[in-house]
Amino acid sequence: PFVCYRKEIFGKIGLFDTSFNYGQDAEFNIRVINAGYKLLYTPDTKIHHYKPVSLKNLFRKMYLYGDARGKIMKKHKNIGLFHIMPVFFILGIIGSIVLFVANVISLWLIVLGICGYFGISIISIVRVTKDIKSWVLSLLIYPTIHFGYGIGIIKGMILSKI
Repeated sequence: PFVCYRKEIFGKIGLFDTSFNYGQDAEFNIRVINAGYKLLYTPDTKIHHYKPVSLKNLFRKMYLYGDARGKIMKKHKNIGLFHIMPVFFILGIIGSIVLFVANVISLWLIVLGICGYFGISIISIVRVTKDIKSWVLSLLIYPTIHFGYGIGIIKGMILSKI
């Protein structure tokens, strides 16, 4: 997305919070909305962002975004379902492993959960593209995004000093 603000807004609510390395715009937008302003979304506006060239770089980028989102949630007590879902994803995986090791659940339930995750991912991918190569790549990219973002949110919410 692309954003621009009226100059008067900075005078009323302050500048970007530079204590955030990432997510300054998202944090600022929350303050803009809390001050009673509206944000205008224009889907036809385009901006190009750097795209990571490896899964490792993608993981790191999503981890940093997640860390910023966790700090934003902590600062503003603003926890939306969209942003908290990756936390449930991570906690679900950890919980499943713990319950399996403790013999509380069987392996087939874990396999069922994994199949469900990839099934939903495939449905999502097919809705976006018909390119089979993209499907295969997306099945690597989706978990990388969700793990990185989810772990980052948990770190940002728990370990940040905000």
